Amino acid sequence: MSSLVSFGAWKSWGAAALGYVNADGVILELAHGTGHLQLEMTARGWRTVGFDLSQSMGQITRRRLLQQGRAALLVRGMAQRLPFAAGSFSSVVSTFPTDFITAEESLAEISRVLMLDGNLVIVPTAIFTGGGAARRVLEFAYRITGQRVDEPSSEMENYIRDHWHGLFERHGFSLRIARVPCKRSEAIVLIAGKQV
Repeated sequence: MSSLVSFGAWKSWGAAALGYVNADGVILELAHGTGHLQLEMTARGWRTVGFDLSQSMGQITRRRLLQQGRAALLVRGMAQRLPFAAGSFSSVVSTFPTDFITAEESLAEISRVLMLDGNLVIVPTAIFTGGGAARRVLEFAYRITGQRVDEPSSEMENYIRDHWHGLFERHGFSLRIARVPCKRSEAIVLIAGKQV
């Protein structure tokens, strides 16, 4: 379904985060879903831990990883109570997360488990830049279901800065935004560096 509603760009939107991940240590993926990003990161030889609240998502991801002959280091739980030691991860990554990602408790926990020079990388949304009539219908569907703000990417960036900058700063992060070109679209990537 994700591939259909994104005109086949879903995986590239998630992969847009990987150019900003610090792969020198262990990477924590929050809300790993069906495991597409876990597969991509392990294919690159990166050390990862997948974390998700859903038992069924864990089962799907575990099966996918094992079918590819890759280790499946997956943990189930809530982002507001991460069961990891302080400073365990070089990066935390989350693609298309729900509102849990901006909960005060989640950000406090993410900051705690990141190394001093670690970062949090989030892909909260993508903007279609092509696709014609089909794209317009899909954007309309996104708007009426509340999944899309009908704004160009520069206005989306302003929205994120206005609503998230102070929140992230309170938890020791400096926030910057990147726009990554993808198929007929741009992925919006937030890079929250942990301030030393």
